[in-house]
Amino acid sequence: MVKKRYIILGIALFELASLPAAAKIISEMEYKPKGNVITATIESPPGVQRFFVNSNVPFTITSQDYDGEAQTSIFAAGRIGDVNFGQNARLPGPALACSHTQQGARNIIYQSERSTFETAGGPIEESVLVSIRYDSDENPTFEFVRHDQAKDIQSGTACVKI
Repeated sequence: MVKKRYIILGIALFELASLPAAAKIISEMEYKPKGNVITATIESPPGVQRFFVNSNVPFTITSQDYDGEAQTSIFAAGRIGDVNFGQNARLPGPALACSHTQQGARNIIYQSERSTFETAGGPIEESVLVSIRYDSDENPTFEFVRHDQAKDIQSGTACVKI
C-alpha cells in the first residue's frame, strides 16, 4: 500500500515538474490564422462593379473573362445611400490602380499591402469600398482572395496613360 502511494506521488511530481517545459513550448508556438477576405456586392451601373471589402489579411483582386482595362479605386470611408462605412478602416494599399487584362486568362488587377481595418469595429465599419471600372460592353468576373491564394496568377499589365 505504501509503495502505491510513492508511485502515485512520483507520477504527480513528474507531471508538476514537466508543466514549465510544456508552458514554454506552448508560448513559443506561433498561431497564424489564415485570415478572411469578405465581400458584399453593391448595385452598380453598367461598366462598374462596387464591393464592400473587409479583410484581416492583405488581399488580391483578380479578373476572369475580360480583355481590357480595369481601373480600381479604393475608398477608406464614406457613405452610400443610408450606409456609412469605413469608420474603423484604412486604405489597404494604393487608392488607385489600373491594369490591362487578357481574355481567357485569370489576371491580378490589384494587390493590397495590408488588411482593411485600422481599429476594431463592426463589419461595415472595418470595410472599404472597392470600385472597378471596365468596358460596359463586357461582363468580367472579379474575385477577392488572400495573397497566398494568388501565387500562381499572372498580373495584368499596367495601363499606359498618354
